[in-house]
Amino acid sequence: MRNVKTLREMMGLNQTKFAERYGIPRQTLIAWESGRRDPPEYVINMLERLVKADALNRRALSLLPSKDRGHNKKVLPTSGGYIQTREWLTDVVNELGNVVMALDNALMCDGSYLGMNNEYIVYCYGPKELAAEYRGVVVIGESIPESDVVETPDGLRYTKFNRTLIDALANEDLLDMQGITEALSNYHCKHNCTFDGLVIPPPLQEKFEQYSIWALEYYTY
Repeated sequence: MRNVKTLREMMGLNQTKFAERYGIPRQTLIAWESGRRDPPEYVINMLERLVKADALNRRALSLLPSKDRGHNKKVLPTSGGYIQTREWLTDVVNELGNVVMALDNALMCDGSYLGMNNEYIVYCYGPKELAAEYRGVVVIGESIPESDVVETPDGLRYTKFNRTLIDALANEDLLDMQGITEALSNYHCKHNCTFDGLVIPPPLQEKFEQYSIWALEYYTY
């Protein structure tokens, strides 16, 4: 995904809207797409990150009822207003109450995934009513065994890594899977270049093997 036009088309935006959204002069964008000029590498990297974040949020919201985007729902803070992701998650938990962070948010809690720009989708286990009350909340289950939960001194509760991995593989269509790929890469580095200790159910084994290959390549690009 190293082409600016491909990134723009991924978002379904025309040149004017794409330029406005990501703060690019329109004539500069036209020059990049026509090949008259090449965008700097750091700009491509930044755009990839921002577009992936926007695409993830768009896909996640598409799975929620259409009324989720209504004005009558409460709005949680986004991560863009915080220096540390954990500070954002702590405020989110304080607002939502008794929830267990899941999927990408669980990975952010344990530090194995840094997250995207301006995150606002929240994946959790908790009362299903939260999805009806708050914009951007995705409740993937109402209960979870305490044996699968980590609780920190500052009050964050999130799924253990093995459970998060299983949940991610089982909900592959919900995520862009960058989070779990990055987290698996970090796990491999921290465990003497192995995936020892992870227990994957047989139905998900093939998916895990594929993501483990991508995890090994993650920091080589």
